[in-house]
Order: sequence, then C-alpha cells, then structure tokens
Amino acid sequence: MVDALHNMWSRFGSIEWGKLVSPSVKLAEQGFPQYPSLVRAVRENYELLAKDEGSKNTYLIHDIGVGKWVKFPNLGKALKLIAEDYRNFYEGDIAESIVNYLRSKSGFIELDDFKDYKSFWGESLRIDYRGYQVLETPPNTQGVTTLHILKLLSNINLSSIKLLSSEEVKLLLKCFRAAYRIRDKYVGDPRYVTKDLLGPEVINELLAEFEGTSANVVQRRNTSLGDTTYYVVVDKEGNVVSGIQSIFYSFGSGITEPKYGITLNCRGSSFTLTRGDVNELAPRKYPLHTLSTTLVLDPKGSLKWVLGTSGGHYRPQIHVELITSLIDYGLDVQRAVELPRFLWDLSTDELIVEGGVDVVGVNEVEVRKVNYPSRLGVVAIVEFLGNVKIGASDIRGDG
Repeated sequence: MVDALHNMWSRFGSIEWGKLVSPSVKLAEQGFPQYPSLVRAVRENYELLAKDEGSKNTYLIHDIGVGKWVKFPNLGKALKLIAEDYRNFYEGDIAESIVNYLRSKSGFIELDDFKDYKSFWGESLRIDYRGYQVLETPPNTQGVTTLHILKLLSNINLSSIKLLSSEEVKLLLKCFRAAYRIRDKYVGDPRYVTKDLLGPEVINELLAEFEGTSANVVQRRNTSLGDTTYYVVVDKEGNVVSGIQSIFYSFGSGITEPKYGITLNCRGSSFTLTRGDVNELAPRKYPLHTLSTTLVLDPKGSLKWVLGTSGGHYRPQIHVELITSLIDYGLDVQRAVELPRFLWDLSTDELIVEGGVDVVGVNEVEVRKVNYPSRLGVVAIVEFLGNVKIGASDIRGDG
C-alpha cells in the first residue's frame, strides 16, 4: 500500500510528499474521537486483539466508546519515517521490526521480501452495458466478476422485471453463481492468468455455467465482512480517485508490530493448496484480491458515476445491484445506495436478504433474512452532471 500510494503520487501528485503525509502523522500523534464502526470493531474483536501483545498495546489501552479520544503515537513514528522517505517502510527499521516480530510468531517473511517489493500498474477492464462503458480493476482483483455478471444480464430486458421481486432475485442469483465459478477458476496473479477473461472462450464458458448453475458445487471461501473502507475523492481540477483500502478481515491477521503499531493483513488466506489452481500458493505471488472499484462512462464517453463499496467477496454483487439500479431502473444515486440488498454467500451457499426484498418462491438456496439497514457493504457514489457533482453516502456506514 505504501509503495502504491507513492507510485500514484509520483504520476499524479502536486503536493510535496512529506507535506502530503503530515496530516496522517498529526491524526496518529494527536488523536481523534472514536467513531461507531471503530468502536464496534474493537469490541467484537476484543479477544483476537488481546491475544497479540502488539494489538493489545495498540488498540486496548484506551477507553473504548464513541467520541472518546484515541491516539496511535507509534504509528505516528512510522508515518514520520515514511514522510521522509517512503522506502523506509521497505528497507529501514520499520521493515526490520515487522520481520523480527513475525519471526517471534513463527512467521517466515524476510527482509528481502520487503526490499524487493514494487507496486505495479494495471489497465482497467471494460465492457459496454446498455450503451454505458463500465470499467473495473484488473486481476489480481475480482473486478472482472462484476463485468461477467453484467455480461450475462446484457442479453436480458432487466427493466421489465420488477425491482426487488423474487424474479429479479432468482435471475441475479443465477448470474452470481456462474460468475463466481469463473472467478475461482481463472482470476489471480496476472502473471498466472492464462485466459483473456473477456474473450470469447471465457465468455462462452460463463454462458455455459449460467445455463447449468443449479448443479454447481460451491467452492467454500470465508466471506466474512471485515476491515474495508471505500472512498471517492473529487477535486476542483477534475481529478477523481475511486479508492479502496483493506487488510481483509477485521484487524487483518490480528497481529500488530508493537514498535510502530502496524497491523498486518491476512490476504494470504485467499491462496489455496490445490495443485494447478490459479491461486496455488507460491513465492512472491499475489493471491486473488477482493478489492475492486468501478467507473461508469455515459454513452457520450463522459464520466457518469464513480462507485464502490466495502463487502469482501460480495463486492461484485453489490456493484451489479448498484449499476442495474442506476441504468436499468433509473434510480437516483441516493436511492440506489439505500435500496435493500440481497447477496449470495458463496461460503455457505445461502442468500442473505435485507428487509424489503421479495424472496417468495426462492427455493434454490437457503435464505437468511437480516434487518435493514444491515452491514452488507458500505457504499459511496459520486455522480457527474456537467459541472455539478452529487455525492451519495450509505446509511449502513457511519453516515
């Protein structure tokens, strides 16, 4: 993440690097009031955090409660070093401290793993959907899964189907199951992806899956919601960032390097030990990554919507429900964000449904109803209407 942010800054940035990092240093050192989702996360993961010395001394030394002040001075020290030189994270004391702490936990990451790391640029994937261009992030992310679901829907007159009806639920469920089968078969580290994921061969296979999805065996993956924050930033000069950040599960691995207060992710859990699998564990390899974001261009080629969400493995489903709400059903952005959701959990093969969705006659999977608003993703959207920009925030988040 550190290298990627610097990589973005080197191409697009206009503020001096140290000045750019300084507000984060100030927040970490001087603190800020705890917000509801942080408080909830600490309370729900208290036992996990208490097991690790670094996590305990980072997160559990404060009074926990909304509005109570919290500081992360050790993280402030790390950010100061990063402000001086971003490579301090990879080749200096920060990297050494992380490696040493992981070794004390029987970890096997070495200094060279940090020193050799460089982020890379990927080209957006895009398809035409009803005259709009939908752009998604490429592998190793699951962005193509959003596009695969839309591909399946593009031949169906979705607007003739009642919104949030059981007919819509059944159709999208069928699309979800087919697209995730393709995802788990082909999406991973781009150096290991052997197929053109939007080419005729894969799309034909996707269509075949769609026609026969009822017989599919579900590949089990943990789909718990966790750490993710999605954000849209637009400046007065017209630059747009559709950004997403996560260490995967809540507090990632639950392990925090104590000297600098850096909590480590658990993205390696998306590897498999299956021989020949695109996500088979291997050195210096990237696993399937759930993070993806979406841009939509109108039929004239102008930016229309920038959108994204938290939600882990559910993300492509939420993206599709948002895009179809906007394009097929003509909802405004705030209504699209607040619309009740229904999501297929590929780890349990059940449908999770917020109140307000009709599931009468949905017998293909078990249905689990949750209260509205749930925590099934926290969405943000910016819509562009000429010189006017409209932002929509999710009731499921902190507001």
